[in-house]
Amino acid sequence: MVREERAEIDTPALIPDDFLAPELMRLLNTARQVIDQHVNDHGNCAYCGLSWPCQRAQLAELSLGAL
Repeated sequence: MVREERAEIDTPALIPDDFLAPELMRLLNTARQVIDQHVNDHGNCAYCGLSWPCQRAQLAELSLGAL
């Protein structure tokens, strides 16, 4: 069996700005801000005071996970 050596190709890393519409980038940035604000504080959301994870944190996480 012959083992083939593959040359590494240097390709620039893609960033979301390269392939996502500006509207989606705004949505993702908003989701990141919400995630940063709505954090767990001993079982409650530190921002809105609701039970953790609050609905806003869940929706923001869902938005980020869709990418």
